[in-house]
Amino acid sequence: MEETNYSEKVLELILNHQLLQAVKLFKEENNCSLSEAKQAIDRKADELGVLQKSSGMGCAALLLIATPPLLAYLLLA
Repeated sequence: MEETNYSEKVLELILNHQLLQAVKLFKEENNCSLSEAKQAIDRKADELGVLQKSSGMGCAALLLIATPPLLAYLLLA
């Protein structure tokens, strides 16, 4: 895709962190592949300073997984 066209609705979705919906709409509006649409939306989100939302469970999940074996080791050692 040489020139990328973003409709106002797509830009609004990006700014509201609704990236999946933005990809779907962009794909429809520009008649492109899902991969191309995702790349275009990711580029624009990056350009606009819209960060990808994470689940927020990265460190907490690690602690939940690692704590029981570590406690068992410490208590039994």
